[in-house]
Amino acid sequence: MADVVTSVLLYVGSVVGGGVITIFCSWVVYAKAATQLKTEAAELRRLATLVLRGMEEAGLAELNRDESGRITGLILKGRASLKAGPL
Repeated sequence: MADVVTSVLLYVGSVVGGGVITIFCSWVVYAKAATQLKTEAAELRRLATLVLRGMEEAGLAELNRDESGRITGLILKGRASLKAGPL
């Protein structure tokens, strides 16, 4: 009977220990990924704003902004011309 109890306790301890190790490793990986994602999102936001401001300066777009100056909308401007001649 003592051998069965010892085996069960070792099994339960192994499962719990493995779970703790798995949770810790997952937390480390996901925390690092979240930090990288925040950095990448900030860089993409900066680049998108730069491109939109360039389009606005070139006269290709008009940006709508809220009270704090953040871009909330975009109006694209376009021109077209067509010339035809004899075939």
